[in-house]
Amino acid sequence: MRSAPETSAVAYRFDNYFWYSASSALMLAGPFCVILILSRMASAQELGLYAYAYAVTAPIQAFAGLHARAFIAMDRLFGYYVEDVLAQRAYLGAALVVTALAVPVLRGAGSRETCVFLGVVAVRLAEGLTDVSAGMMQRCHQPRLIALMYGFRGVLGLTMFAVLLAFDAPLGVALAGMGFAGLVAFFVVDRALLASIAAAPKLRVACMSLATPRPLLLGLKLLPGAVLAALAVVETNLPRYIVEAFINITAVGVYTTLGVLLSVATNLIHPVFFMTFARLGQTAQHRDPESRRNLVRIVWTNVALTVGFSAILVTVCVGFGSSILNLVFGSEWARFGDLLSILAVGAGASLLRSCLGFALTGLNVFAPQTIITLGSAAIFIAFATLFGGQLDAFGVGLAWVSASLLAVAANAVVLGAALRRQRLAPDVPSLAAGVQLGG
Repeated sequence: MRSAPETSAVAYRFDNYFWYSASSALMLAGPFCVILILSRMASAQELGLYAYAYAVTAPIQAFAGLHARAFIAMDRLFGYYVEDVLAQRAYLGAALVVTALAVPVLRGAGSRETCVFLGVVAVRLAEGLTDVSAGMMQRCHQPRLIALMYGFRGVLGLTMFAVLLAFDAPLGVALAGMGFAGLVAFFVVDRALLASIAAAPKLRVACMSLATPRPLLLGLKLLPGAVLAALAVVETNLPRYIVEAFINITAVGVYTTLGVLLSVATNLIHPVFFMTFARLGQTAQHRDPESRRNLVRIVWTNVALTVGFSAILVTVCVGFGSSILNLVFGSEWARFGDLLSILAVGAGASLLRSCLGFALTGLNVFAPQTIITLGSAAIFIAFATLFGGQLDAFGVGLAWVSASLLAVAANAVVLGAALRRQRLAPDVPSLAAGVQLGG
């Protein structure tokens, strides 16, 4: 019988928050620093092309990646092993390569764009392997190791990227070098850190798994979470797709750059979700009164922290947005202060939605989230047509904010119903990992 999880009070220790904050910051450092470097050293078109390739591959990464970090952290692999997840990364890589070759052809682009897409694939594949390592460390409640892992990976990858660009290598080659450095970090650094807690996956077993149907069968088991993750990423990147389709690739670079800047700010609160996620998911598998109280306490504490931070973020961006952009990216970016303000409102709404989504995923509630995500995407497209006029970036941002706020309200209703079902369920000592808790 599984022992009862630790109390929620332990989950909010400052050292846990510090290390999860550090790990989240270091995880974001890669794409943020790439954008920062390109905004200073490359053309606006190259920045937009990188942003577009990263956005297009994001849904494939989310779907074929199976939301692996979350399921590993929650100890909910349905009888499969981490080595099976590692073997499944081969299918992730194949799906990314097909996407990288197909999208430029469909766009009528040349070899230069294909090279950039393939470089992003290398980066994405390294990220997919790192998700496995992060999930194992999170399951063992080792946030310090997660931070060290992302730190080593970031230093190696960004150094390789910057050096290659400094020697006038094409953008695709520089990205491929960054991805290769990430792969080296997984096989050297990640394995060493996991070995220190006796959790290193056996590569031989992973290779044996790849020769069997186990990775594909695992994918079927994790399909609800994978579909939800992919749809969520599509919805998140939908504004960029619309900006590229109806404005231009340069505008995608501007929109993405402001979004990444805001994601750096939201890193102050997002680690709270990570540091409580594994414990929330593990607690949800118990149906005793104490576990229920801990579950509710974690959820509402996270919601309160998120709402408070979002209010501060919007206030700062509305009051000082142009000055912040001037300081970080240069004087030519100050004119986008209004766009940053509206995107800050959307970032706050998305942060609260993420908070509610972590709770629903911990409760194994996927179908309503999927429906809300599809509905939110449809509403966004309708609002973009209504608010956008000629579909300038501000109109797209306003449409995104409106759809996000409606999605927050819908997720709140679903979470309230899920917590009520949890409260009314019969008292039992524990539930087997993977048992369906919600609809």
